[in-house]
Amino acid sequence: MDRAPQLFDQDPETAVRFNKEDELVFEFETAASFQSLTIWRRPEPPADVYNGPPDNPPTFQLDASFDGIRYAPVCSIAMPQLRKMNAPGAVSFPAVRAKFFRLKTNNSTWLSDVQWHLHSGVFNWPGKANYYQYMPSAAPEPADEKGIPADQVLDLTNQLRADGTLAWKAPPGNWTILRIGHTPTGQSGASQPAAGVGLELDKFSREAVDDWWRHMDETLFNALRPLPAFRGIEIDSWEVGVQNWTRRMPEKFRERKHYDWSNGCLHLQAAS
Repeated sequence: MDRAPQLFDQDPETAVRFNKEDELVFEFETAASFQSLTIWRRPEPPADVYNGPPDNPPTFQLDASFDGIRYAPVCSIAMPQLRKMNAPGAVSFPAVRAKFFRLKTNNSTWLSDVQWHLHSGVFNWPGKANYYQYMPSAAPEPADEKGIPADQVLDLTNQLRADGTLAWKAPPGNWTILRIGHTPTGQSGASQPAAGVGLELDKFSREAVDDWWRHMDETLFNALRPLPAFRGIEIDSWEVGVQNWTRRMPEKFRERKHYDWSNGCLHLQAAS
């Protein structure tokens, strides 16, 4: 595959076609050591969304070489099925030093971003963050690392301006600024009639679910209750992917766990 700048522009909308017969080779100026890899791809929905799965995720094979000729296997990366939430595939492995790294795929797909990491990272962090259902990794577990000391991680939330810019004068040293936010996935209801087209509701929110019942099924229930054959409703299929956030999650987390969720988030970043 020729040079592919789309893989490094951090834009999920740009992508390159990665066919089953292709080999994607990354050549570095000098030999480098890596311990983890994050790969983003673009979904490819079927022509008929009601026939078959919404996406056919590939499994990638990662190999390493010093001369670009003789390669040794590093690990495989099982990519998640994509719905509206654009979930990456992530893998950690014991440090591998090489000048050439090669990716192969068992299924044609669109690649939008490839990120190489010097650190091992949190094992299977997309699955643990509920970007998709947990999948075991085929890669060996990396050696334990101390990571970044928790007391060196700073919470800069109070120094964000209303327009989202940061008003912070960084102390001397090399700093990584991580902005954590949330946004709707844009997932619409599955198999919905033309009269009911709309966004999927927030099922983590009691208020949102109650509002949905009041405006949808409650009307139907009231009409059916007098009939002796009516006993209830069964929902037998989940068609809208996964959810990992709701607007009131910070306060609900505090109510149940008795500490601020952001403290744990800071320690997680220190560990990764």
